[in-house]
Amino acid sequence: SLAADAPDPAYEPLDQAYKALRTNDYEKAVAGFRRAIAVSPKRASIRKDLAYTLLKIGENEEARDQFGEAVVLDGRDEQAALEYAFLCYETGKPVEARRTFDQLRQPGKSESTRKTAETAFENIDKPLRDGIARWKEAVAQRPDAYSAHEELAQLAEKRDELELAAAHFREAWKLRPQHRAFLLDMGRVLRGLGRAEESVTALLAASRGAEPRTAEKA
Repeated sequence: SLAADAPDPAYEPLDQAYKALRTNDYEKAVAGFRRAIAVSPKRASIRKDLAYTLLKIGENEEARDQFGEAVVLDGRDEQAALEYAFLCYETGKPVEARRTFDQLRQPGKSESTRKTAETAFENIDKPLRDGIARWKEAVAQRPDAYSAHEELAQLAEKRDELELAAAHFREAWKLRPQHRAFLLDMGRVLRGLGRAEESVTALLAASRGAEPRTAEKA
């Protein structure tokens, strides 16, 4: 009973935030939600309310991140997950969007969520599938064309076909060994595959190249 009677530390900032929302004072509402999160960081509902308010002022990337935090805190919130996935796609993170939609179209989710996620997933996945098929054919016809290997590898990485991506980034590098950025790509993909030692080897080689920008990234 003592716990039930304890005051909610987020009550005051939330009260101010909701009052600000009623008057369309979104900046003040955002500030209130931020204060509430500072004292109650594990409450997914506050992060969702902050995310929706951020959308109203055009802060889509931060709204995306807040929806993502809400999903981490409450994995059952399918609406937050959909919002996160759509915002990932809109803010230049198609890989994360595809992965999230893929999870949401699986059995165990509500029918409406599965339908929405299935459509969105297909809209992202089909162009990748088609592109991979085209570039596989191009590579078969011109195996010495490094740019074809590069295009195929990039599409494969976006579709989470990391073995395929690693293989063709490697082929592109063999054809253009002076282009150390391919080693950077290989290091990233190999890390995603859990092949840490190979990833480090590729990144070290990239860091010792003549391209300053590539070396700095590596």
